[in-house]
Amino acid sequence: MALSAEAKAAIELSAGMAAEIAVQKTLLTLGVDASTPAGIQEHQQDMAFIRKWRLTSEKKSLKVTLILIAAGLSLLSGATMLILEKVVLS
Repeated sequence: MALSAEAKAAIELSAGMAAEIAVQKTLLTLGVDASTPAGIQEHQQDMAFIRKWRLTSEKKSLKVTLILIAAGLSLLSGATMLILEKVVLS
């Protein structure tokens, strides 16, 4: 049994409305007010801030790692020089 064009249209409308309500509820559960353009823009700004913060953190993490490696190599070099001086001067 085939559905009439009106029945198909009614089903599509109902499905669309149900999907829209589900998305709105999901976003509200996640703390996003998507009911207004201002709410959406605020969420986009929050996400941009968090992305910038993450990228900055990753860059700083790499710099700190490189500094620690350089400091470790410097300490190792200094300790080696001290040991060699003691051995040579002994």
